[in-house]
Parts: sequence; structure tokens; C-alpha cells
Amino acid sequence: MDAHRPTRTRRAAAAAALAALSLGVLTACGNDSDGSPEGTAVDGGTASSPAVDLGDVVEYDDLTRNHVNGAVDYPQNPPVGGDHAPVWMNCAAYNEPVDPGMAVHSMEHGAVWLAYDPDLPSEDVDILQALAASNGFVLVSPVEDMDSPVAATAWGRQLTQDTVDLTRLTAFVNTFAQGPQTPELGAPCTGGMG
Repeated sequence: MDAHRPTRTRRAAAAAALAALSLGVLTACGNDSDGSPEGTAVDGGTASSPAVDLGDVVEYDDLTRNHVNGAVDYPQNPPVGGDHAPVWMNCAAYNEPVDPGMAVHSMEHGAVWLAYDPDLPSEDVDILQALAASNGFVLVSPVEDMDSPVAATAWGRQLTQDTVDLTRLTAFVNTFAQGPQTPELGAPCTGGMG
């Protein structure tokens, strides 16, 4: 199987499960008695989604942004930014590891990289892949030798998790996909490799 070919298996079922869960969260949050929405944007929320505490997102500043040929030795795994490949990885879900330098280039364009331990249960992988299917600026792939089973990473921002917490991952994606930390806001996450 081509390592750069996006995953399509079980994506429809996972997307349906994600949609049903999202609808349930929105219904549960509802409106208060005066008709104003509850839990509107604070940290990790939007005007249409409940606020979620993203206080443990680690921020990394002063990242270099040079295009380089060859491998880069990143201090984090998965990397949070820095010098990277001249070509980006298309935002999609992949079953095989992707080139970290290409993924970093995607994050420079505003992508969120949802990286997971290759031993993560398949039902959790399906949830991550559904997030990629629902947002054109999400990249999902396994990454070997991570310190935690799941990491959500945007340029200079990273949230690690021991389990797949869909509420927090969705808040991270909503906050940082094409977020204010994006160095090349408006650049594509298509037309690269993959």
C-alpha cells in the first residue's frame, strides 16, 4: 500500500459517529432560559461550541522557517515547527508515517497534525481520521516513538493526550487550524505530496 495514500476505510462510519457525538454535545449545551448560548468562546471554544480548557497546550516560540533538503533533527516528536521540507504533505488521514519535514510545512500553512502511536486502538484511529475528514486543514498519521499515545500539533502549539479526548481535540482543531499562530495563513494544504 502507498504510504502517502489517504485512508478511506471506515471513514464514513467514523464521520457519522463524530457528527452524532458533536450533535449530542451541542444539544446538551443548549441555551439558557433567556435564550443566550451557554459556554461560548473562552479558551478552545467558538461562538457555536462550548468552551474547553486548553490550558495545557504547550507553546513554542522563535521557530525557524527555512526550506531545507534532507532530514531535520527536531527536538520534539512529533515536531512543532522549524525548518522543513520544501514541499508540504496534503492534509488527509494516512495509515503510514509521513515525512515529518513535510508535515511541519503543512503546519506552516495552518494545518493541525493529529499524530498517534501506531498501537493506538483502531476505533480511536477512526475518530482521528473522522476529524481529518471534517476539516480540510487536518493531517492524521501514526508517528513512532512518541512520548504520549496522541498529540495534536499546530505551528508552535502542542497538546498531548494519553487517550483520545474528542472534545479537547475538536477544540484544539477549531482553535489552531488556520489559527493566529499560522505563519503562512491562506496557503493551501492541498497540491503538495500525498
